[in-house]
Amino acid sequence: MECLRKQWTERASLQNRRRLTKPMVERGAQYPKELGPTWPGGTLMRKLLFVVFLSLPFIAVAEKAQPNAADYTIPVHVSSSKLVQNCTDVTGGSSVCITEQRLVVTIGGKKYELLSEHSTATALLRTGDYKAKIVKDESKAAYEYARSFEFLFSDGKTGTYAVTGEME
Repeated sequence: MECLRKQWTERASLQNRRRLTKPMVERGAQYPKELGPTWPGGTLMRKLLFVVFLSLPFIAVAEKAQPNAADYTIPVHVSSSKLVQNCTDVTGGSSVCITEQRLVVTIGGKKYELLSEHSTATALLRTGDYKAKIVKDESKAAYEYARSFEFLFSDGKTGTYAVTGEME
């Protein structure tokens, strides 16, 4: 019985010590050692927060990795580039228009029409030669396919274009 009373007293004492308020701490009250270094105000917590705040600028400045030029092995010749307005049906008295970039290219001796996968294009792609890689190639049947190419530009940036037409 005495053992149970001692355990109950220790447990009640620990619970009371957990209820320390800020003014109590300022007057010299101590956080219990049983609660360990993760208790608010503990040194481990302060160090962890310091490390997190110290690393935030590096995370914010981190840039996307540069693409590997060796992966872009498909030669592409852009012979036509144009911006086209694509407007949806009028609903509720207004319509929504977006600007799309359409390219006519030659890849492997075949002509294709490509559409930029960016929702709004603001500038024309210059005609000329580029390097590309296939990022999507799905064949649903022997007579149809869906394909997208990623172009590598001279500044290291990339652009993705979906095949929307094929010509002979």
